[in-house]
This record gives sequence, structure tokens and C-alpha cells, in this order.
Amino acid sequence: MLRKALCAVETLYRPGSFPGRPGSDLLHIASEDASEESGSWHYLVTDSSGIRPRQCATYGPGSKLGTRHRFTAGSIVVIDKRRRSGWTRWLKVAQDDDDCWLFDISPKDRKVRMVEVEFQSGEWSYEVCVDHLDVLPRPEFGRSSASVSCKVVPIEQGKVVTVLERVRPVAGRGAFLSVAELGGWVSLT
Repeated sequence: MLRKALCAVETLYRPGSFPGRPGSDLLHIASEDASEESGSWHYLVTDSSGIRPRQCATYGPGSKLGTRHRFTAGSIVVIDKRRRSGWTRWLKVAQDDDDCWLFDISPKDRKVRMVEVEFQSGEWSYEVCVDHLDVLPRPEFGRSSASVSCKVVPIEQGKVVTVLERVRPVAGRGAFLSVAELGGWVSLT
């Protein structure tokens, strides 16, 4: 176990590199021994300021794609490759023809930027059990009726509403429902 931990450290810290020093290769974490898997996954952007894609699975100066848009909080991104490196999982965006990479946990500060979710599209009926609903423009964690972009909609208890999409974190509780009649997302906690 200790040996494996030391090997992981060696892939993150190159000889002669120190955190915070200019020119340090500390955050260049793409390596040959990083485990990569292919498939199809959905991830939800949780960082309130969004996340900018990178041209390769590295975190360092010049790796950000300057001409690309930022994926905003609440965006659901389809991923076709995942590469584990240290505590970070690099995610290749499937919707892009070029190589476009994001990360779930920041290699710099370990802040969670994206979470894996189950995304379902279809048509379901739900019965309303409250007298009002907080409607969000996007499925975002940490949003409430106190948020400026969240609207409180009075609704009749017992009314049946149509849900077109469901988003649920793979690890964790709760879900977001896209309610057709309300034109937004409702959080189930």
C-alpha cells in the first residue's frame, strides 16, 4: 500500500519540481501510467463560476482552450473517456471533434468542479405534495429560493406534472427534475 502511494506521488511530483515555483511541472499530471477508460458518462458542472476546457489532460500554463466557451454551472456534459491521475479524473468531452478535456476535482486546490450523474430522458408523471415549488433555470446544487435566478411558483397540491428529464448524482442523494409545465428544474432532496 505504501509503495503504491509513493508511485502515485512520483507521477505528480517530478524530480526538481516544487509546488508554487514558476516553471514547476507539479501540475502536469498526464502520464503514461494513468489509467484510462472509454465509455459514455454524464457529468454535471457544480462550480458556480463554471469550468473552461483544456486542450489536453494537463493542468498548467497554456493548457486552457482560450477560444472555447466556459461550461457554466448546471451544464450536463457527455464524456467519452476518463483518465485517473492522482485525485483528479480527467474527462474528455464527447460532443467535441477536437480533444477537449475537463476535470472533476481541481488538481490545484482539490475543489469539486463536476460530479458524475445519471441522466434520463423520457416522460414521467409526478404528483405535487407542496403548495409551492422552487424552480431553477438549471440543475444546480446549493441553489434555493433565496437565489436571484430561482423563482417560487405557487402550485396546487395534488396536481400531476410532467417531467421530461431526470438528473441524479451517482454518489449521493437527491435529484433534479425538468418539469415541462414550469419551464425549469425542481430539486428533490
